[in-house]
Amino acid sequence: EIGWMKDAAASDPLPGVFGAMLLGHATDPLEYYAPHLVGVQSFQIFATNARSIQNGEPLADNERYEQMARQAIDPDRSVDKPGDLKFMMSSGPFGNLPPGRQLEYRVALVVGNGMDGMLRNALRASEIHRGRYLDVDHDPNTGGGGGRETLVCLDDYPPYTTGSDPIFDYRYAMMDEACIGSNPVFGYEVINPGALFTAPDGRLCIYVNADNCEECFRRHGRECTVENGLFWVPSESDFETGNGGERYVPWIEITAYPPQSPSLRLVPGDHSVELFWDDVSEYDPDPLNGHLDFESYRIWRIGDWVRPEGTTEEAGPQSVLWGMLGEYDLINIIPGGTGGVTNDQNLGRNTGLEDIRYLPVCLVDPSFDGLAEVMQAFVDADVGNQFLTRPPLRDSRGAVIPGREPFLPWEHEPAVLDTFFDVTSRPGRRPPDPVVAKRGCRYYHFIDREVHNGFQTFYSVVAADHAMEWSGSGYVLTGYGVQGEPGNNRQFTTPAPVAQTAALRASHGVNITVVPNPATREALAEMQGQPPSGDNPTGVQILFNNLPAAHNRITVFTASGDRVAEISHDGLNGRGTASWNLMSRNGQEVVSGIYLFAVESDDARFEPFRGHFVVIR
Repeated sequence: EIGWMKDAAASDPLPGVFGAMLLGHATDPLEYYAPHLVGVQSFQIFATNARSIQNGEPLADNERYEQMARQAIDPDRSVDKPGDLKFMMSSGPFGNLPPGRQLEYRVALVVGNGMDGMLRNALRASEIHRGRYLDVDHDPNTGGGGGRETLVCLDDYPPYTTGSDPIFDYRYAMMDEACIGSNPVFGYEVINPGALFTAPDGRLCIYVNADNCEECFRRHGRECTVENGLFWVPSESDFETGNGGERYVPWIEITAYPPQSPSLRLVPGDHSVELFWDDVSEYDPDPLNGHLDFESYRIWRIGDWVRPEGTTEEAGPQSVLWGMLGEYDLINIIPGGTGGVTNDQNLGRNTGLEDIRYLPVCLVDPSFDGLAEVMQAFVDADVGNQFLTRPPLRDSRGAVIPGREPFLPWEHEPAVLDTFFDVTSRPGRRPPDPVVAKRGCRYYHFIDREVHNGFQTFYSVVAADHAMEWSGSGYVLTGYGVQGEPGNNRQFTTPAPVAQTAALRASHGVNITVVPNPATREALAEMQGQPPSGDNPTGVQILFNNLPAAHNRITVFTASGDRVAEISHDGLNGRGTASWNLMSRNGQEVVSGIYLFAVESDDARFEPFRGHFVVIR
């Protein structure tokens, strides 16, 4: 399950071996606990800079799919035929992936000193990923008993043509039979309808032992198959992972899990940046105890950061550079005290979240009157939670999908439709008429008004949790927990003046300016110059500010009238600034001198503007 590469230099080759190892993927519980059954199905090695018909890398999607579908494993390349190579691993096909669902595909990238070192690290990564089962409710009887810790329900598997659910073809104590040799029955009962119970969400389910091969792996240290003679003949006492532990937790070396970071959006303004994010962090349970332990949102910023020379444009700031702008936490206390005397303490500042709560403006815009009722009716009708995101209104041929006609008056506003879908909730209901619940999303808003125009500024919003410990009768809050890493949820933007509307120009006149002017070496250095890169060979910039709210073209000329550069700018998005890196259209840095510029707009309400600036190198 590992594709690998190493240096094949004729003399003094580098000792490291690099490997890409499939840890597993999941489309149903059986595949999750038996990844060796559905592992790497195709592995191809390609020569770089060669055409696909000459064993080169496939570049088009159809070529990639063709290679992935080969279901073949290329042999190792001979050491006497080195080259600049790439390889591709693929799995599948996946027969059951409903619309809107995701497929988890877990890969570890490992490196070690020599092949043995790489394989040792690969084994360690596999052990960490395999995790273990935890008794999160401190009740050894939960999980079905007898080591049956995996919950499977009706409709987890594609239905057969006979109409029976595939779950009834498995044995509750021996669901994974791939490693048990030629005696698959052992007298264990096949799952039957009478053995199912009703889960809290209304589904009919049963706990099974789905990881026999996993247990055998743990006992022998390698996969158990008939071919290697390690097939297993287990008894009830061999079911280890479910005894006293009903929650499977991968990556078990991590002892503290912060809540998932929210989705973040930045909107730059004039000396300001607005941050918007959702509430997904509040509903992310701790995998170690299953409880919602969200405590606060923390807002971080890095301004005026200069990228280290030699790094790429994608490089981000170091963790130690982040500064926290604010924290908004839940109102709660830590219970304390002994001998009947209470000594409760506030956990954090207890600001609450109301000060940052945000209501999207489209929800109260009269232009969208009636959309809330249409969306609620649609969401209420989706009792099986088929749609995790707002569905399209038209099919691939452009025809309206039956039942989506009520949305057509707002079809030109897809972002608005998405927002209305996200905030609409649906209560759940148990049998005899089960309905899967849908949670309505909420949003938050923060404005940073202490930023410099024209300077790239990084932001991050992460969630922190509180610590919880078992008290003997339940989990209790005990103090601060952990937070997400700001760098993992970072985004950047550049504050700038807003685009000038026709009304503003009529009342205030034209105020297009160039900054800095004159553009001296010192002044350019103060404009957050960055090390040269492929995208910006100079690393410096000047800004054209207060441009019209239209599609604009900025043309730069020498004092003698020679055209130097053309810059396109879209002011319809509200941004009134365009930058220029002082590179001519011929790819050369401009010299010292006086330069003229003209701003022409596609909106007749904005007359052409002409100005000048000075460059001193």
